[in-house]
Amino acid sequence: MRFLPTLAVMTAFSILAACDSASEPADQAQLDLGMRSGLSGWLTSPDSPSFPVYASTFEGSNGTVELDEAWLIISEFELERAGEVVDCDDGGECESFEAPPALVQLPLDSTVVSQLSVNIPEGEYAELELNVEDLEEDEEGEDASEIAAVLAEARAAHPDWPSAASMLLTGTYTPAGGSAVSFRTFVEAEIEVEITIDPPLDASGVVAMNIVVVPSAWVERPDGTVLDLSQWDWGATQQLLDLEIEMEDSFAAVEIEGL
Repeated sequence: MRFLPTLAVMTAFSILAACDSASEPADQAQLDLGMRSGLSGWLTSPDSPSFPVYASTFEGSNGTVELDEAWLIISEFELERAGEVVDCDDGGECESFEAPPALVQLPLDSTVVSQLSVNIPEGEYAELELNVEDLEEDEEGEDASEIAAVLAEARAAHPDWPSAASMLLTGTYTPAGGSAVSFRTFVEAEIEVEITIDPPLDASGVVAMNIVVVPSAWVERPDGTVLDLSQWDWGATQQLLDLEIEMEDSFAAVEIEGL
């Protein structure tokens, strides 16, 4: 899930399988994982041809937020197998497969952006775990080199990226009856997402799977207003926006080709 800062093109990386080194290698399947944006209503009407499947403009009683870019640090991506794995060690460690942290740019139009293409052991996978959080706390841990690489990539694209930030949102906020104000807002987000894959992903041959992200959850409030992200513009305030609670539902679902 490595991206060139300007073109956001995909390069492959290896999923780390924590299997017993003595066990025989499993047959491999190719997983092509993509990411796209969606609307919260898409979850209840995914097959409606008249229902828009994405948006970058969000209106509230107090004004309008228009997102231009959304960058995320994916701190963890993991697939959990369905059922038991015969050739696991006593700890059952090869029941899951985990990828290293990565910087991702979320498309805010109808585009589906490929995030990775990797080989994983054949079998059924029933759960996807995905975390978005800052990497600051783990800078001295065993994954220090991977963390340093992701932060270096983020700062190559955005030199002022703070260590405590896990997201960057850019765009404009237009208050009701007022003029548009631009923002570059770094977010200290902590999202832990577990998505049940039902029916399970049958990994054999080549399998395509998309993660649907609902960015409206980042800016729309329960009272009908939208969040004025310009209040946390980094250049003006040097303040991070904390969205830990509000963002738990922002990753909505997975789409598996053929299902």
